[in-house]
Order: sequence, then C-alpha cells, then structure tokens
Amino acid sequence: MKYEFIKNAPDDYTLKYKDKVINFHNTVDIATKLQSSIEKGKNKLIFDLAKEGLTVKSLEVETKKDGKTYIDNSNFEALEKNYIEKAQADTFIEIVEELFKTNFNELMMDIGFSTESEMTQFGTDLGNILNGNFPSK
Repeated sequence: MKYEFIKNAPDDYTLKYKDKVINFHNTVDIATKLQSSIEKGKNKLIFDLAKEGLTVKSLEVETKKDGKTYIDNSNFEALEKNYIEKAQADTFIEIVEELFKTNFNELMMDIGFSTESEMTQFGTDLGNILNGNFPSK
C-alpha cells in the first residue's frame, strides 16, 4: 500500500507514505464545508442557468401520450449531478490542501499514484475519515 491512515484519537489522524508522516485533525469546519458543497453546486447551477436566461423548467421535456402529460427532468438531474460533483471535488481539493499544507496534485505525485483508481481510492478513504467513518481493520 502506498499510504496509510492511522487514527490517533477522536478526530486526530496521521497520513503515512514513503518516509513522510503528516498529522491532521478533522474539524467541524471541514464537515460543514463537505456538507455545504452540495448546496454550493446546486446554487451555482441555478445562477449559471439564470445567466443564460434559462430556468430549471427550461430543461424539462414535456411529452403528451395517450392523453397524459409526462415531464422528463433527466436533463436537469444530469446537469445538477455534474455541478454537485464539481463542487464536491473542488471543496475536497481545498480541504486536502488545507490539511496537508501542499498542492493537491503535488501530494498525489509525492505519494506516487500512477492511476486514477489509486487517487480515487485515496479520496474515498480520506472522505470516509472526514465524514467520521474510519475503517476498522
């Protein structure tokens, strides 16, 4: 394994990789940032739609069939999902840089990740820790 997370105490952790040991502390502020990133993504979508003169309703596709009206919101749902994921990723990178006092990409390279799946696993592991779910051995 290229890295290891160690739980030292409640909300106090260590990231170990290569010959490096970085202690970090999870805070209420971090949890708040993670949770608010969803709302941030949704709000950005609404503001961007408004800039284009559009509304959420503009993305609906209405179909009439057999005397019934069907509303398809899949365009909005897909766009909203993208905006939320982008906001969450940006927030996560900001938190990683705050916790480890280094640029996100530099940290990923320093740990020695060579594939996107390795970086994704690191993100999942750290995200779980920051959400209060330290994996048991």
